[in-house]
Amino acid sequence: MRFTALFVLFTFLLFLPALAVPEEPQIVRSLLKQETLTVKEKRNLGSGIVEYVLENKAKAYSPKKYVVVYATEDGKYVMMGALIDGSTGENLTKIRYRELTRVDVGSLPLEDALKFTYGKGGRKLIMFSDPDCPFCRRAHTWLRGQNVELYVFMYPLPIHPEAYNKSVTILCSSDRKGEYDKALSGEKIEIKKCKEGETLLKKHMLTGQLVGVEGTPLFITEEGYRIEGANLKELSDYLSKGG
Repeated sequence: MRFTALFVLFTFLLFLPALAVPEEPQIVRSLLKQETLTVKEKRNLGSGIVEYVLENKAKAYSPKKYVVVYATEDGKYVMMGALIDGSTGENLTKIRYRELTRVDVGSLPLEDALKFTYGKGGRKLIMFSDPDCPFCRRAHTWLRGQNVELYVFMYPLPIHPEAYNKSVTILCSSDRKGEYDKALSGEKIEIKKCKEGETLLKKHMLTGQLVGVEGTPLFITEEGYRIEGANLKELSDYLSKGG
């Protein structure tokens, strides 16, 4: 009798977690039918809301690597979009994506990057840059007036036909800082190629691919957070903290 009671209790406890966790809503199950999507995380946020983080194994550290879905516990209502904290006004979805796409800075080959010290130096900032990108040029002009330790990886985009040759020229130059400043200031530079520069550019572009660069400029902070585009407000907020 005692054994039977223990067996029944054990069986109940074994299946209790499964009974307590609601089935994924239909839209989540539909997304999971895609071969590369899996559930990375699932957590209850309280107030009857469940957060699902779906991961695309086929993508690198891009915002598109993850899909965040919210649903009521019963799965009746589903939302794909910004979830706002009603008490603080914070965009919880943006914060979530920021953490999900965080880059392991320690794994980046910063020894291959161009290192520039502007002003008195300061906080470390990593930049993926295209010499013909207008937003890169805007950010460059602004950064020259800041206190920052800048690490630049050249990442010429296909939409700029001359960007590749200009990037190689910068990497081949004996004065890389001067050549980079000229190119990003819109000045004409004399194209010069060398095997060392082309090899180094391949390394820069591979690093960008591993990070998931989809457009330039892309900045990465010391903590590994991404800043997309020439977002001078966000860059200023970052550099002002401990810089």
